[in-house]
Amino acid sequence: MFKLFLVSTLFISSIYAGSINWSKENLDDTIEKLSDKKQKIVMAYFWLEGCNACEYMSDRVFNDDEVSEYINKNFISFKTNKIPMDYPVFAYPTIYFIDEDGNELGDPIMGAKNLDEFMFTIEEIKEKFSN
Repeated sequence: MFKLFLVSTLFISSIYAGSINWSKENLDDTIEKLSDKKQKIVMAYFWLEGCNACEYMSDRVFNDDEVSEYINKNFISFKTNKIPMDYPVFAYPTIYFIDEDGNELGDPIMGAKNLDEFMFTIEEIKEKFSN
């Protein structure tokens, strides 16, 4: 019985480990409603189906427990594979950091980044631009 409980617990925790809370709203609503209300920066992630760099970010970076916990705590996350009208995307993936007024904060992240590089960048964005 204990084995069954242990296996079930491990399975359930693996489902939720490294899980980012992506906004279900569209980008404008995410910026207007959530960012202003929660006083957080929006992290807008633009990706493409079949993009190796995008898959790397999803599998290796966003699934990391430390990264997902930090993002969930400090940012409003938005993810889409639709072409944005207001934010130019020249490479995939592209990640913009946006304030409650829709202004870009710093330069966007373009292409895949390794775990350490990505954590350094998002910590720097948070420190530089948060209230």
